[in-house]
Amino acid sequence: NEGWPHLREVLELLNRLLADTNFKITLTTLSIVGDLLHRWGPQIISVVGAIVPGLVEKLGDNKIVVRQTSAKLFCHIFKIVQRLRTS
Repeated sequence: NEGWPHLREVLELLNRLLADTNFKITLTTLSIVGDLLHRWGPQIISVVGAIVPGLVEKLGDNKIVVRQTSAKLFCHIFKIVQRLRTS
């Protein structure tokens, strides 16, 4: 990734933070992932697999806001992929 060569490592770190049991850390991490998706869009897709395991795990979280935020991030990822496939 020419724009940010360490993006995969950052996403791997964020994936580990998603496993934290602290609600605020989880929500802040999801927010950061969302910001990265908005900022980097298509460039992040090649390394987005580094965060998918944590996002999948959070789809089953006991807090609704965490489940909803994770689902929204997946929707955003799918939209980026769809735009890439149609362009």
